[in-house]
Amino acid sequence: MHNFQGLLINKLNDKAAWGDQLASAGSVQIPNFLEAFAAEETYSCLEQQVPWEMAYRSGDEAMTKTIAQLSAMTPEDRQAFHGAVMEQAKRDYQFAYFRYPMIDAYTNKWEPQLMLNAILEAINAVDSLDFFRELTGDEKIRKVELQATYFAPGHFLKQHNDSSTTGDDRRYACVINLTKDWESHWGGLLQFLDGQGVTNTHVPAFNSCSLFKVPRDHQVSYVAPYATKPRYALTGWLRAD
Repeated sequence: MHNFQGLLINKLNDKAAWGDQLASAGSVQIPNFLEAFAAEETYSCLEQQVPWEMAYRSGDEAMTKTIAQLSAMTPEDRQAFHGAVMEQAKRDYQFAYFRYPMIDAYTNKWEPQLMLNAILEAINAVDSLDFFRELTGDEKIRKVELQATYFAPGHFLKQHNDSSTTGDDRRYACVINLTKDWESHWGGLLQFLDGQGVTNTHVPAFNSCSLFKVPRDHQVSYVAPYATKPRYALTGWLRAD
């Protein structure tokens, strides 16, 4: 397994300038966030090695299906499954995208050689946490929770605000974009909302990091059927618990 130690976050990032923008606007998108080699190696890992599962909701329950489970479905079952996902989206909170639960995988040693384990360690190292504390001005941040995500055509994440239902002390949301050559007309945009109005949009540029204070209403717009690239990211929260 790789050992990034303190080399994960690009130390040339201007914490003061980005921190000022975060404080005034409530969100910021930082370019060239990771050291270049770390961004490239993480992208390769996401593209070639991660065993993805599909995340969605059934009623009030967050659910997953492995690629193997999806592949084993008959065409009729697959159509019914996707139909049920979309039917809920018409009337209730819903999402549909591929994910890899990095915390669970790390804790349970599911894929001990997967590079994402080293990424999780490095972003929770002292230097990285100090970076986030300085940037946000929040000295109580003590860990970073991440999952890997992959939005393909037809995927989306409806409006929500990241409020915790489990007592987690989430201070900021974090989205490290690892998508190459994304085109904005493909969708997959991180959009901030006031009611039903979009107030700001982050296009998922490669090796950029979107940070925003939570709770805050946001969504990831529907990925168009004609999108030709995968939308990869590491997403989660800076937490104080």
